[in-house]
Amino acid sequence: MFVVLLLPCQINFQSVASASSPPITLVTTCSENVTVYFLDVGQGDSILIKTSNRNVLIDGGPGQAGSTLLNYLNIYHISKIDLLFATHPHEDHIGGLVPVLQSSIPIQDIVYNGYNYTTQIFNTWKTLALTHNLTIANRNEVFALTPTINFTVISPTNPYQFSDLNANNLVLRLQVSNTSIMLTGDATTVSEQSMLASGLTLQSQILKVGHHGSSYSTSQAFLNAVTPTYGVISAGIDNSYGHPAQQTLDRLTQNDVSTYGTYKDGTVVFQLNSASQIPILTPSPTPTPTPTLTQTNPTGGFPKPGTVTPTPIPIPTQTPTATQNPTNAKAPSPTVNPSPTPTVPELSLLLILVAFGLISLGIVTLRIRSKFNSRYKND
Repeated sequence: MFVVLLLPCQINFQSVASASSPPITLVTTCSENVTVYFLDVGQGDSILIKTSNRNVLIDGGPGQAGSTLLNYLNIYHISKIDLLFATHPHEDHIGGLVPVLQSSIPIQDIVYNGYNYTTQIFNTWKTLALTHNLTIANRNEVFALTPTINFTVISPTNPYQFSDLNANNLVLRLQVSNTSIMLTGDATTVSEQSMLASGLTLQSQILKVGHHGSSYSTSQAFLNAVTPTYGVISAGIDNSYGHPAQQTLDRLTQNDVSTYGTYKDGTVVFQLNSASQIPILTPSPTPTPTPTLTQTNPTGGFPKPGTVTPTPIPIPTQTPTATQNPTNAKAPSPTVNPSPTPTVPELSLLLILVAFGLISLGIVTLRIRSKFNSRYKND
């Protein structure tokens, strides 16, 4: 975990990356895991997507966040960038890309919306980008990383429909098998209307809320089409624009969208995990009256199938009755003996008593006879 030092009127972008919120995990049918980082770059946008062997970067935040972005790339072990998207020429989106383009990190392809701008930062960015394979995005164009992972360009059209730079912003829909993420950049309500009219699929589980959550984006009609479960707002803490707008937050809440923000949660991470790579946990059986089931996993974790064993129950000393038999089988009736047979110890005692009685009787008989004979002789 990394710490952001907040000083009055100043955020130290140079030294450390901000702390991130606990990852949010979604299970997909994709054959590999994909991690999406909504990087905390202050008042700006930057998104990093990692697959098992491909890295994609979308925007880079403001120029002052350039070293922070490089630090993120180092932390997340990004040794190359296979695909780099620049949504539009505003400084809070491409400023941080300049140090990345100037670094030693190899960049294969760069895609932008084709809109030229007259600022110094854009001229510097484009000069550096032209040293790579630079292309212009077109609506409904698909950039595939694998057969099940791809980006579809949802906006803008070519030629442009609007004069506003944000309205011509590059909007991408990331598809990871059966899970998708709508990445809107600084799209406004007018560009949302164009996307709705395009007939393209917009439904996505995750929505990168447009234009830092301003009141000029995320219309109800657009939310109805996307139907997101999660929303992410990229904005700087206590920014001068008042982003995100309260009405946008209220609208997200009314649509049951669980919303995260880099301004309060730091970097927001989504883990799109492959179902084939997640161990299937089988719940333990519901205990019946007998026998009682207990977990035998010594690690304390969820027991694996086959490790649940019954606990032995003491055998009752009394003869079970019908109500004590869990299988409802008829219990055998006890045998009644009106004259029980004496046991061996009892028989021995009886013989001793009989012998003692006979001996006593013999002694008494001898004494009587002795007295009789004595009297007979004297007479």
